[in-house]
Amino acid sequence: MAHVAYNGGEGLERAQKLKADLLIIDIMMPDMSGVDLIQRLRSFPQHGATPVILISAGARPQRPLPEVTFVAKPFDMNEMLEMVAHSLHLDGGSQ
Repeated sequence: MAHVAYNGGEGLERAQKLKADLLIIDIMMPDMSGVDLIQRLRSFPQHGATPVILISAGARPQRPLPEVTFVAKPFDMNEMLEMVAHSLHLDGGSQ
């Protein structure tokens, strides 16, 4: 099941109530950046090691983030689906 949040604050609020298998987060969001959201989410036990696909049309994280794959926009949807499958270990491989 997919859940959608339209800004960083809403994403943080929803994540507190959920145990997600994968998070797809944009760096540029209202309320807080995607990087700030990831850092806040990592403080929750249920999201300490949740894989994240971080997307952006311009900005890039300034330092590596654990369990985070960066994807530049625009991206190829087939490649995104492959990254999702890999992050969820649905491709038969390991991370």
